[in-house]
Amino acid sequence: MVQPPNPYAPPTAYGMAPGTTYPCARCGQYGADYFPAGQPPMHRACAALGPDTLAWPWLLLAYSVVVPLGCTFVGAVLASIPYYVWRGKYPQRARTYNRHVWIGFALSCVLWGGLYAIGTFRR
Repeated sequence: MVQPPNPYAPPTAYGMAPGTTYPCARCGQYGADYFPAGQPPMHRACAALGPDTLAWPWLLLAYSVVVPLGCTFVGAVLASIPYYVWRGKYPQRARTYNRHVWIGFALSCVLWGGLYAIGTFRR
């Protein structure tokens, strides 16, 4: 038996572009871009949410927490706290922020590893 399509299912890779086929549950206009779990889709503005973009001061926070703590997971875990706060309502912002946390972690490993190597070769 064939199931009828679910109008509240998240967009798929086939068909129209994501976010252009679903009507907003609040205003009724098409183009819903926020898909809360267990609720019908809606626009971010109708859900009283801001844009899903990352401001540059958050990048400063990520790098300033991760890099000074060196190649330890303590800095990465501390800097990842905003990721867990944002991941439900601001998924793109959370992914971008967490990506920069891990880039900072890799840079700190290279930086502190290089400083350690320079220190051992000078002796």
